[in-house]
Amino acid sequence: SSQLAAFEANGFGPQSVRVFDWAVASMEMTRLVELEADNPYTLGRAYCCGVSNAGVFEPRADAVATVEEMYYATSTRHAGATFQASCVTVDGALDVCLNAATPVATAESAARFADAFVAEVRA
Repeated sequence: SSQLAAFEANGFGPQSVRVFDWAVASMEMTRLVELEADNPYTLGRAYCCGVSNAGVFEPRADAVATVEEMYYATSTRHAGATFQASCVTVDGALDVCLNAATPVATAESAARFADAFVAEVRA
């Protein structure tokens, strides 16, 4: 968490997003994922985990209902990842929905990955 605080304090977040956007565009990431889909060695899963971050949920001041937790899933169909972590921060807590590409990932491997993911986030 101290590394993340330093990262944010130095303003690296917006720059990282810009670099990622540039890299995806210049590498033609969508085309690479399409090509990898036919790879018999990876079964179309070119990398371990994709992460989608919706950011911080800020409720409207005039909201009638309250939101304590929020979960959403991002498809792995066109992402090329074995696991997909969809993240959003609500009321200071990080909510993560992890989904896996089956049958490539079994329920047991997804559970192990989820445990390791949580341990890494908490470290």
